[in-house]
Amino acid sequence: MQINLDIGYTEIFALIIIALILVYILFAQSKKKKRLMKSGIRVEGFVIDIKTSYGGSTMSPRRTPIVRFLTVEDRWIESEVDFISRRLKLNQEVTVYYNGNDPYDFIVV
Repeated sequence: MQINLDIGYTEIFALIIIALILVYILFAQSKKKKRLMKSGIRVEGFVIDIKTSYGGSTMSPRRTPIVRFLTVEDRWIESEVDFISRRLKLNQEVTVYYNGNDPYDFIVV
């Protein structure tokens, strides 16, 4: 059985660009996580909703958790989680690290 791998330079270039973008995103998220875990404020929060959207070329659903947490200044924050490495469930309790100057700059661990 022979597999035809007739790929042109344009396709290879596009794949390299996509790979570089993904590496950049992962690097940026890793840097944000390190920064907030080192200097951020740790609180407990919970998943109050999971937004499902469809799009892209595969039309597969994208699940975006929305978390709610209380800052040390007694201010409620509700926001979408921009990046998560694990699947969160509705009403699940989560640990949040947030920036004291900008509580919308946070991570869920």
